[in-house]
Amino acid sequence: MSVPRLLFVPTHKTGLAYAVASLLAEIAARGRVPVRLHHLGALGSAAVWDRWGGSGFIDPGLYGMKAAGDLYVKSMAEAQLSLLSASVGLYDDGPSGSWTPAVVARKLDAPVVLLLDVRGWGRTLEHVLNGVRAAAEEINIAGVIFCGARDGAHVESIRRLVCGPNLPLVGALMDRDALTWDSPAPGVANVPPFGDVTEMVALMEQRLDLDLVEQLAGQRGYLPDGGTVRDSEGPLVMVASCRGFTPWSRDAIDMLRSAGTSVRRLDLAEDRELPHDTAGVIIAGHLWQDALPHLADNYSLMRDLRVHVEDGLPLLALGGGMTYLLRRVQDSYGRAHELAGVIPAGA
Repeated sequence: MSVPRLLFVPTHKTGLAYAVASLLAEIAARGRVPVRLHHLGALGSAAVWDRWGGSGFIDPGLYGMKAAGDLYVKSMAEAQLSLLSASVGLYDDGPSGSWTPAVVARKLDAPVVLLLDVRGWGRTLEHVLNGVRAAAEEINIAGVIFCGARDGAHVESIRRLVCGPNLPLVGALMDRDALTWDSPAPGVANVPPFGDVTEMVALMEQRLDLDLVEQLAGQRGYLPDGGTVRDSEGPLVMVASCRGFTPWSRDAIDMLRSAGTSVRRLDLAEDRELPHDTAGVIIAGHLWQDALPHLADNYSLMRDLRVHVEDGLPLLALGGGMTYLLRRVQDSYGRAHELAGVIPAGA
């Protein structure tokens, strides 16, 4: 597997790397380049980039490093570009404490772009970065992005200190820009770490050398080919995903298919019943309040689901899926909505 890939990692905790990777993925998608975006560590619903398809993340703390690598390779079967991000430093523990971005970079043989918070730094930054590069001799530190620069003169002074033929400057974000080091890490706030997408895309095109990003992504290594993940003839599992319900991770689909199941999307707003050969249902993700009236109108599906569960159909519900299973839900506007009623309770 030789898909160009690039991992964006900060020197210390921030949501900025995820924002940069997400916006670069948006630029690639607008250019009709098939791209996959992954974050290292599980994402909360607030950071979901695609409300229909859900987020993509790699979390070795959930299924181990070998499985994480295998799932990553399988997920890249139809992609031409892979962009990854971390919200913690290169050698800092991930959320589960069982991995670091450095370990993942080695596993995926991915070039790394370091995000440097240059606010208040002088010549000492040169020695700090030299120390990081010396420790990361088995990792390709391919480039750097400055964050929080005062002006062009500040960028140039830091560039002379830390950059060279083997460490190019990918770009610089200014302290007056909308994207800052204090952008929330994915999933820890009720808003994404960036504002209007069109404005942020324009900012990326202005601040970063996109040709250099493409060039650095091409410095990737080669991974064993995992093959295309296709549906098998195994048991049919329906996974909820629609404009009112965002699944937490697209990569869960790859995992289910790798386990030998046949996977189909369950649209909670449009589908009227479960397929007759359904072997299990997964409703795990974020339920959007503005979609509650539309989901509640689909009484046919909710009744069919309730009957199947009463007959013993396996069902996994997490997060908003548990809300969907309640008998009645009142939203923040005081409106009551009758839902699936699998759980005889309200909220």
